[in-house]
Formats: sequence, structure tokens, C-alpha cells
Amino acid sequence: SVARGVVAVAPSTWWLLSAVGNYPAERVRFADYLWEPPQISSGGRLAIGLVSLTLVFVGALLLGDGIGSGRVDRVWLGVVAPAAGLGAYGGLTYRVATAPVSGANIGGALLLLASPIVALSSLGLALTFGLRGAVARKQARHESSSE
Repeated sequence: SVARGVVAVAPSTWWLLSAVGNYPAERVRFADYLWEPPQISSGGRLAIGLVSLTLVFVGALLLGDGIGSGRVDRVWLGVVAPAAGLGAYGGLTYRVATAPVSGANIGGALLLLASPIVALSSLGLALTFGLRGAVARKQARHESSSE
């Protein structure tokens, strides 16, 4: 479903970023972490990545098909997009915060500090688009019933 796809954005973002910038702790002498990630085998990481990406694509296809066929109102795109963006931000933040570094992980700390602002902004956007769509639908129904 679309909701599963939105939820799967965070682990798929984490996995894609891990594949692009994989810096194992062995490459960083005296690796330091903002917080140390759990040890996951390469097969486990691959399974998490492929399953989450599949869920994201299926959710996007279902949403696109629903909007294209008229079964789903377009307003849901404005609700789902900020939620998916928040999931992507979560995956990015987790990847950066758990990266092995030599010294302070300033990027992870900054992403964590900005998290409440990003979360509130995403929630605000989703609510704004959702409420705006609900009001527009109500007005359209009212106009069609008064004719």
C-alpha cells in the first residue's frame, strides 16, 4: 500500500546512501560514532534495501495509478510527498549519525538538531495540503448539490 511505501522511504534512503558512501569502520583509524549502529550482515543490509525499495516503488505506482484513474484524489500527493520527504530525511540522518568518523560527527549532530524543524514543517505541509483538499472537495460537493 501507499502507507507502507512512505514508511519504507527511510530504510531505502539509508540503504542507498550506504551503497554510495560505504566507509567501513576499518578504513577509519580509531573510528568514533555519534551513535554506533547495530551490526547487520551484508546479506541483511541487501534484504532491507531491496524490500524497502520495492515497497517504495509499489507505493508510488499505486498512488500514481489511483490518481491517474480518479480513484484517489490528487490532494493525497500533497500529503504523501512531505511524509516521504520526512522519511528520506530520517534515513539520511541515521546514515550520517551512524557513520564511522575520526573526531566529531558534526554533520550528524546538525541533522539531529534540525530534525524537529523538518518534522514540524513536513507535518505542517501535509496538514495544509490535506485540509486544503478537504475544503475544496466540500465546496465542490456543495456547488454540485445546489445546482
